Amino acid sequence: MKVHPLRYRTHIGESKHLIEEFISSFKSDRLFAKDIVIVHAAHLIALHRENLIPHDAASKIAKEILSVLENPDHVYAWSKKTNSLFEDLFEALESYLHHRLGKIAGHLYLGRSRNDFIAAALRLAAREHSLSLLNELLRLRSILLDKGKEQANKLFPYFTHLQLAQIGSVAHYFVALEEALSRIWDSIFHSIVRHCYDNPLGAGPAIGTTVLLPK
Repeated sequence: MKVHPLRYRTHIGESKHLIEEFISSFKSDRLFAKDIVIVHAAHLIALHRENLIPHDAASKIAKEILSVLENPDHVYAWSKKTNSLFEDLFEALESYLHHRLGKIAGHLYLGRSRNDFIAAALRLAAREHSLSLLNELLRLRSILLDKGKEQANKLFPYFTHLQLAQIGSVAHYFVALEEALSRIWDSIFHSIVRHCYDNPLGAGPAIGTTVLLPK
């Protein structure tokens, strides 16, 4: 297996494939492929709106990005066909676009770093999965409340330390579960708002970029 020549790292002596394969997240990045490609598309739109890249180049890059967004397996199939090893999908996509478009693909990497791209993609993925979880929790909470209403008039023994403590309604049990889930729901929701809506694009590898991009 070869290390692709576009790798940003250089190797002294023979490449250690065992280490390369160990640190590679290329295969597992398949789970976040859509988010990774969307971040590339967002950056391309920003560059084009600010007239930082030629319109013709932007159109050609956009066509390839949309193709990968529709089917990320294009990149994985190409990697397998060329027997190439990549650290992650970001690196693989960069090489794939260079393979498809040549030097034109280089326009896409103006004013960016894999650091801010990765942060943006992970936030998109976390937000999507968290919102899906919130929807499922809402469904479960609704079911628990409905069950509570149905069982409101049925008596139920409640215990503490294995001793009978009180006689209550079955509804108390279902409503207590719903209340516990409501606190979990609130915690997840506020975490999403606090951490997943800030846009890290433009942050660069550490202290930003000299390219003026809209935030």
